[in-house]
Amino acid sequence: MRRILAVSALLLVSSLLSLIAACQPSPATITSVPSPTPVITGTPASPQALQASITSPAPSTAAASTPKPGPQPIVWTKPGAPVTLTVDAVSNRATYKSGDSEISGYFYKPQGAGPFPAVLVLHGKSGLGEPTRTYASWLATQGYVAFAPDYLKPIGMSAGAWAGADYGKYTDRIREILGYGVESLKSLSYVSPNRLGVVGMSLGGFFAFVLATQDDLKGIVSYYGAYAPGLVNPQYPLADIIAQIKTPVLMFHGDKDDVVPIEHAVAARDFLTSSGKQFEYIVYPGAGHAFDIQGGATYDAAATADARQKVVVFLQARLK
Repeated sequence: MRRILAVSALLLVSSLLSLIAACQPSPATITSVPSPTPVITGTPASPQALQASITSPAPSTAAASTPKPGPQPIVWTKPGAPVTLTVDAVSNRATYKSGDSEISGYFYKPQGAGPFPAVLVLHGKSGLGEPTRTYASWLATQGYVAFAPDYLKPIGMSAGAWAGADYGKYTDRIREILGYGVESLKSLSYVSPNRLGVVGMSLGGFFAFVLATQDDLKGIVSYYGAYAPGLVNPQYPLADIIAQIKTPVLMFHGDKDDVVPIEHAVAARDFLTSSGKQFEYIVYPGAGHAFDIQGGATYDAAATADARQKVVVFLQARLK
């Protein structure tokens, strides 16, 4: 009898264990789903930005949902009345007004009745001197009305005094002065108002970038532009300026520039690239700052000739 009970108990336990096992879920089948290939739209970022995206941790959901601030807007206000450029053809000088200031500079016109394209020529921190006058005169031989205004005198700054000044204090005032300079060219009957450009040297190259944020220009040229924050410290960061540029850009720089190091030009180039701007970037090996000033310590005849040839091609294409 005891044997029968033991067997019955064993059979009962076995049945219960089978029932419990039958009620358990079977192990899940895990299927590996590959991550989708990322789709990149727009202009590729600079190598530095791409590297940062690789090495930086992913932002939190809260950080990702916070919109990033856009570039500080550069607002151009048109003058309330036309800006008149008064020309003295005998002395090759011209004058216009910006606010209470009278701005004067060198002026050259091609032979003939026009209408001609026109170029505003911007000097560097050394002020309006013979190199700027020579360049403006050369542009006239290429078929362009050329006007080189003295934009430092109206802010009470002598030639060469830019170094060590409170740069941010003057950025907007110079921007207004030069914006009025562009407007003044439109007042001339022999200038095509829709065929305007700017060429700037050093500090003038920086302000050429600033002027490129307005609607009236068809192209700008920057010779060894002062993109270095320590030289200009502008009210508007360079990245913000470049993000708002509206016209093609031609840049020249020497890789031995000891005033504006080549690294600063490369940074400007990278901002232009990441912003999707149309530009050409030319580097002259062995050339220094102001490589095109004949008689200067860094004069490079070959780089000067090549740059001028490229300027002619660029302006012919953009100011046609």
